[in-house]
Amino acid sequence: MAIEDFYEDFVFVEKRKQSDGMGGFINEYVETVPFKAGINTDQSMEARIGEQQGVKSIYTITTSKDCMLEFGDIIKRKRGNSYYKITSNGEDMISPMVSEMDIIQVTAENFTIPIE
Repeated sequence: MAIEDFYEDFVFVEKRKQSDGMGGFINEYVETVPFKAGINTDQSMEARIGEQQGVKSIYTITTSKDCMLEFGDIIKRKRGNSYYKITSNGEDMISPMVSEMDIIQVTAENFTIPIE
């Protein structure tokens, strides 16, 4: 069984400004490039205690090197329509070039699309 067997459908979400027709702007969040990734959450005792005290859940996103996730990217998990904001850089946790593994990992947190 390969790590890719645990991947599921995600899509990048881009924030775009659009004219509101009255001289102002509204932000629109648009789905752009689809990709495959795996996701899991920290279920350690420390993380669970933190969640009870209001700390956000921390997720680890694993994907291939050709899908370089960067700090601040917003992605959407197609199953369940959950949004996540990337909180680290993919180039910081990447499999070595000499390795046969083709993965990067980033951390993420839940993200709520603002209603304007």
